[in-house]
Amino acid sequence: MKSTLVLPTEHCVDEITIKRALLHYEKVYLKNYEDRDFVPGTDLMSIVSNGPGMSMGGMGLAKPLGKEKEHDQKFDKLLKTFNPAIKEGSLVVMEKPSDLYHQGVGIGYHIPDEHRAVYWNYRNMLASEDFIKAASKGLNAISLEENAYDNLAPVGGDDSVKHSDERLNNKISYLGKTSSEEEKTILTRMVHARVASISRNLMVCHTKDLVPFTTNVGYSSVLNQMQNNWTKVVEAAHDGSVELANVDLIGKIENLIFSDFLDQAKVDALSVDQVLKLRTKMWGDYGTNKSYLEEMLLKIAMDSKDQKDFEKKVTDLFTKFLKDNRDYVHERENLGIKILCNVGTIASTSTFGPALVQTFVSASSLGLLMAIACPATFLLAEKRIPDVRKVLKQQKELKKLPAYDLYNYYRPIL
Repeated sequence: MKSTLVLPTEHCVDEITIKRALLHYEKVYLKNYEDRDFVPGTDLMSIVSNGPGMSMGGMGLAKPLGKEKEHDQKFDKLLKTFNPAIKEGSLVVMEKPSDLYHQGVGIGYHIPDEHRAVYWNYRNMLASEDFIKAASKGLNAISLEENAYDNLAPVGGDDSVKHSDERLNNKISYLGKTSSEEEKTILTRMVHARVASISRNLMVCHTKDLVPFTTNVGYSSVLNQMQNNWTKVVEAAHDGSVELANVDLIGKIENLIFSDFLDQAKVDALSVDQVLKLRTKMWGDYGTNKSYLEEMLLKIAMDSKDQKDFEKKVTDLFTKFLKDNRDYVHERENLGIKILCNVGTIASTSTFGPALVQTFVSASSLGLLMAIACPATFLLAEKRIPDVRKVLKQQKELKKLPAYDLYNYYRPIL
């Protein structure tokens, strides 16, 4: 059964999000509220210059994610509420990573490749209007009310970084309506910090084999944009070879949507102890069956001859899965559970309420998804397709597919 990381935003995670995550995952991970940066501020200029580590220490943060008013107090209160889940190990607060906040002094030291990848994925996204518009969803001047600007949108070292390559200085500002330059500056910092946080925490999910989980419309829009970009680049790179034919087949999986609906009011009314008691053997078996379903989807995509054949096999597999797990649904009827499996569509949220929507990523890993999807415009515009083909053909045999999950409050406006 998989575990998940709740992606942090400016707002403190709420109780309903954690309860829903606990009902779907073996373990739910939260980021430490002191862990807000995306690359080491001490190493920022070395990363920018693509050089070895060189630091005199004492540097500030690179691009920190801001916090709403009383964020930390709300987080502490939340942890007290969920103490039973923390004690049994189903809810885990991650440690603040020392390597990200080191203040060491040195010359020529090694900077992990992951830090460099996180930075350049972030900078590539900042040069794309599509990503800026996606990350901006849910943000406007109203979101600035009752919040101290310095806390909500702190200044970071990367705000003033200038590159020798002018194309890399194209950091697009917030594109929505504002009433003043100050508002635009604050909202721009917030959007850029969101992109930085997404880049960093998708890498965390990649390295720790966690499913990214979000209820935020801006974050989910960025994830959807990544998948769209991946598809465009793979289609452009397809040269008819056997290796890329397999990659193209896997791309069909992006059209599959797995939806778990729970009655929000009923889940919200449950105590933490009641939520934990619902994590029964039948719940575990359901999670195991779902993991097996994902493995079979990959096999079907690899073996299918065409789209029609693929959709028929998937529909048959989904039907069997729903039948095999009807006892689980029956056991949870008091929570208003509804499970839907669809090819390219999703039931109206007005019918069942918000859903946990799992979208399967057609890349073989979240790391490769970011490497291709974030600089997609550059790869296509600069005729780098031969390089992309080489990378895609070097993929090892696929054993599993990553996925991301979001509560689908916002489907109509995504």
